Amino acid sequence: MIGVSNQEAVTRAPIVIIAVPYEAIADQLSQLDGLGKDKVLVSTAVPVEFRAGLASAVSLSAGSATAEVAFLCPDARVVGALHTVSASRLLRLAEAMNEDVLISGDDLEAKALVNALVGRIPGLRPVDVGGLESAGLCETITPLLLRLNRLHRAHTGVRITGL
Repeated sequence: MIGVSNQEAVTRAPIVIIAVPYEAIADQLSQLDGLGKDKVLVSTAVPVEFRAGLASAVSLSAGSATAEVAFLCPDARVVGALHTVSASRLLRLAEAMNEDVLISGDDLEAKALVNALVGRIPGLRPVDVGGLESAGLCETITPLLLRLNRLHRAHTGVRITGL
């Protein structure tokens, strides 16, 4: 493994995961060229604000952070995923996870690639939730999970039953 700049990584990678706070998306994407038609771009961002220490969803005119990413990168194949999986949990892959990853997007082939990638992480199950219009619904679950984590001093996740 070698270290490279974000720009070089984007140029080399078939799948790009943008894992920055919502407020940094536009700036980060403006610095990256190479997000052409063959790039799958996974948006993990969640628009969230904290009031009195409690997480709350932020309503966006685009409907979701993922939709904003699609607008900013019109040639990329944008997929929303990993919104409800804790970044700190993903850093500890040796620990068992038991969560679903909600995946949204309009490009079926791009979603299939992301499904396959998520499926390689032990304990995570990809769940297709439909088109890009579903991204906002997925993103608004995260503030609830943050509240649960605070209330119960836990690391909560999502599991869809009955599928």
